[in-house]
Amino acid sequence: TMKHFLLKSLLTAMLAICCISAYAYDFKVGRIFYNIIDAENKKVAVTYKRDTDWDYRTYTKYIEIPSQVTYDGTTYKVTAIGDNAFKWQSGLKNIIVNAGVETIGENAFLSCDSLESVELPNTVSSIGYAAFRECSRLRSINIPPRVKRINAQTFSQCTRLKSIVIPDSVTFIGTAAFSRCSLSNVELPARLVTIQEKAFSHNETFDVIEIPSSVRTIGADIFVQSVVNKFISHIPAENLNAIDEEAFNWNVSLYVPYGAKETYESTDGWK
Repeated sequence: TMKHFLLKSLLTAMLAICCISAYAYDFKVGRIFYNIIDAENKKVAVTYKRDTDWDYRTYTKYIEIPSQVTYDGTTYKVTAIGDNAFKWQSGLKNIIVNAGVETIGENAFLSCDSLESVELPNTVSSIGYAAFRECSRLRSINIPPRVKRINAQTFSQCTRLKSIVIPDSVTFIGTAAFSRCSLSNVELPARLVTIQEKAFSHNETFDVIEIPSSVRTIGADIFVQSVVNKFISHIPAENLNAIDEEAFNWNVSLYVPYGAKETYESTDGWK
């Protein structure tokens, strides 16, 4: 009957829509999936295969993100690695990202627990929340000099990460950004303004941590469950702000600028 025909057609259409929506990408070239994010300017982002039924071994060993990619006669610039693009890819060991990529999305490499090294180009200016969280074998990564924010949990639980160079462009280090790594040496960047809570918690022993003169905000427990033998603050008395009372919640030697001792001793969080 006509009613049965219409119902069957509707179910067929709904099934087709579901099948289409299960895929998260616009096209695939080689092993990499892409979404068109700006058709007019021919820009694409690297993405993942499906919205559901994650394939945890889509990628194995080594992969290189190109600067541009050609599909169906059109050449696109690769400008982003999208949210969740490589999440849970347990077979992935090494990543090289070529120049042109500007953004790395949230959870982009979350729980890539075989990932050992990542090479990022200087064109990268933004790295999203938890982008490399739980990359437990990550030993080497460079933070490009255009990055201004290291967002919350970006490198949290990278348990084999022993050293990191934070460029002077960085003004913000988010909550637990480097928590539960294996850091024993870190140089805070010269333009740093904000360090949020637990930024460097649960690491190793730091001989000395120098706080740049630019810092205005420090959250609680920034080095909790890490050992710091000595803090040196370069913040002059006239720029000293009250900080979280639990920022330095253990006995530790604090060295301050000449002539600023009284100001530090009367300022909440420092005294």
